[in-house]
Amino acid sequence: MRLTSSPRQLRGLLRQIALSVTVTRAESDLASRDLLTGAATGARIGGVGKIRHATRVRAAVGAAVVGSLLATSWALIAPSLVAAQGPEYNAKCGQLDCRVERKPAAWGLVGVGSDLRTLKLVYESGGCSHGRGDGRATVTETTTGIEIAVDEEEVVAIDTPDHVVSCPGDVRFEPLLVHLDRPVGGRPITRSPLLASVGLWALFPREVPRVLDLAPGDAIDVLSSQGFGVRRYGRRAGPVTFQTPRPGRRVDHRVVVGLTVGRHLFRKRGLETCMTKAGIRAVAADPTPGDADAPDMELVLYTPRRPKPLAFVALYADPARATQRALGIRRHARAFGGQVARSTHSTIVWTDPPSAKLSRKVHRCVFGHLGRPLPRP
Repeated sequence: MRLTSSPRQLRGLLRQIALSVTVTRAESDLASRDLLTGAATGARIGGVGKIRHATRVRAAVGAAVVGSLLATSWALIAPSLVAAQGPEYNAKCGQLDCRVERKPAAWGLVGVGSDLRTLKLVYESGGCSHGRGDGRATVTETTTGIEIAVDEEEVVAIDTPDHVVSCPGDVRFEPLLVHLDRPVGGRPITRSPLLASVGLWALFPREVPRVLDLAPGDAIDVLSSQGFGVRRYGRRAGPVTFQTPRPGRRVDHRVVVGLTVGRHLFRKRGLETCMTKAGIRAVAADPTPGDADAPDMELVLYTPRRPKPLAFVALYADPARATQRALGIRRHARAFGGQVARSTHSTIVWTDPPSAKLSRKVHRCVFGHLGRPLPRP
């Protein structure tokens, strides 16, 4: 059934209902007259009580018919009246009244803040949202994951004769920061189809995004969506502890970013034992979380005859990071007259020139299999 909405159609419907009520009442009167005729005949046979019963029947029939017609009439008219009133407006769209409602928005993760507890998002805007830029994120944190939902205001009706909103075809991506209760810590974040369907690299300058502390899958999605290749080292699961090149560095989008996943990637106890057998005391130190310049593991070497450190050893799971950091280490060593020796994953800084025998002992421990990262479990 098509509902009427214009005043002329409503008036026509009311006239039809009124005519139907009149006809039905006439039919009800005829039916009641027949009942009364029968009742009168029965009265001559059975008395006055049957006449009163017939009167009650007439009243009941009339009330039932009229009530049914009124209910049917209201069911037809009510939706039309509501439709004729139009939507309830709650905002201004330029000079016109309009109605806005919060709708889910597609979003994507594009990086992490330096505090490792701020997520940088972009969400899809424009179109019927008219670039209102009022995106809002709802975050649910657990020990094992982070769920994020983004919504924004969208214009759904406007004060025009047909209430239809004409949406522009522009699509924009607005930035949005999400602050967590604690650092990401490798917890997986809900995926968004936006990253797979849109090349976000065109939206950003040629800078390497920070993906430290993200889960490997999330970090790879962030980098891939912005046009970077990815190379992984370390563990299968856990937070991203280091990345090469460093976050914020301006590079070409064809560059490959190395990710180191997890900690304790070297044989700490084995290295200390090897040094002890060589007559050298080794003190191992793990880096501070969030220190992008630190090695994966550092060894400070001492000999029994001198309290001053003999050498510093830096170990890197990512060979590219070892090479990149070696440039700064060499400059620093030249400043105090030190010497530098390197292998694929290790850099040794001697505070004083070592003897050939001492150098061979240290190289045997650091440049051998003990100085290579553990295989991925």
